Amino acid sequence: ATDQPIAPGSPIVDVTDTPYVFIPEQSRQNHYVFLQDIWNIANDWQLTAGLRHDNYSDFGSTTNPRLALVWSTSLNLSTKLLYGQAFRAPSFVDMSAINNPANIGNPNIQPEELENLELVFDYHPAQDFGLVWNIYKYTWDDIIQLVPQAGESFSLASNNGIQTAYGTEFELNWQITPALALRANAAFTQAENSKTKDDVPLIAAKQYFVQLDWQPIDAVSVNFKTHFIIDRARDMSDSRQPIKDYAISDLTVRWQPKALPIELSLLGKNIFDQDAREPAVHLPNDLPLARRALYGELRYQF
Repeated sequence: ATDQPIAPGSPIVDVTDTPYVFIPEQSRQNHYVFLQDIWNIANDWQLTAGLRHDNYSDFGSTTNPRLALVWSTSLNLSTKLLYGQAFRAPSFVDMSAINNPANIGNPNIQPEELENLELVFDYHPAQDFGLVWNIYKYTWDDIIQLVPQAGESFSLASNNGIQTAYGTEFELNWQITPALALRANAAFTQAENSKTKDDVPLIAAKQYFVQLDWQPIDAVSVNFKTHFIIDRARDMSDSRQPIKDYAISDLTVRWQPKALPIELSLLGKNIFDQDAREPAVHLPNDLPLARRALYGELRYQF
C-alpha cells in the first residue's frame, strides 16, 4: 500500500486502506416497517392498501404507499385500478466514489422515486381463453445522473433527471386445442424527459412477443417464441444511423418418455441468425447480440 499520489501510467499499486481508494469502506443499515390490509367494501369491490416506511442510516428515510381497487365487473371481467410509489436507494458508488478523474460520488444524494398509476381490464370468457389490457402512466423523479461541474474536470452524481411515460399493454392466453397453446403480448410506450420535453432515447416504443407451445404426442413438446423490438431512437446528439429493429426467434424441442428416466432437448437460439444489436453510446457499431446457436441437452434422473 502507499500513501503517495499515484502518477498516471504507473504500474498497478495496492491502495487498500489508503486515501487513494476508489470507494472508502462503507456500511449501511436499513430498518423498515410494512403494513397492509384488505377491505371488502361491497359485494363486488375490494380495496387493498399498503404502506412501507424505510429508514437508511446513510441518507435518511422514505415512505411509499400502494393501493389496489378491484371491481368484479362481471362473471368474466375484473377491473383494477392500481397506484404505487417506489424508490431506488443510491449505491455506494453514487454516494462515495472518490479519486475518479471523471465521476465523483455525492454524500448528499437522495433516492430516486417512482410514482405509477395503472388501469387493468382482465377478461376471461372461457377457461382456455383470456385477454388482459392495461393502461399506465409513471413519473420517475430525482433520477441519479452524472452532472458536469462548472470549472471542474469531473461530473458529480446528482438527483438531476425526471421522466414521464405513458403506455399500454395487451396480453393474450389461448389454449387453442389440448395440444396447442398461444401466448402473445404487445407493449407500446411513450417516454419523455420532463425537463427538455424530448423523447427519452434508447427505449423501444413498440414490443411484441409471440409464443407457441405444441405437444404433438405425450413424449414430445415443441416451444417456439419470437420477440420483436421496434422504434428505438438515439440521443439527439448522436449522429449515427437509426437503431435497427429486430426480431429474435428461439426454438426448443424436448423428448421425455414416461417409461424412461431421461430427457433429451434440442435448443436453437436466434434460429434465423438475425444481426440484432442493442444501442451502446461508446461502441461505434452498438452491442451485437449472440448470433444463431444450437445446443443439445441430455438429463438422466436416478
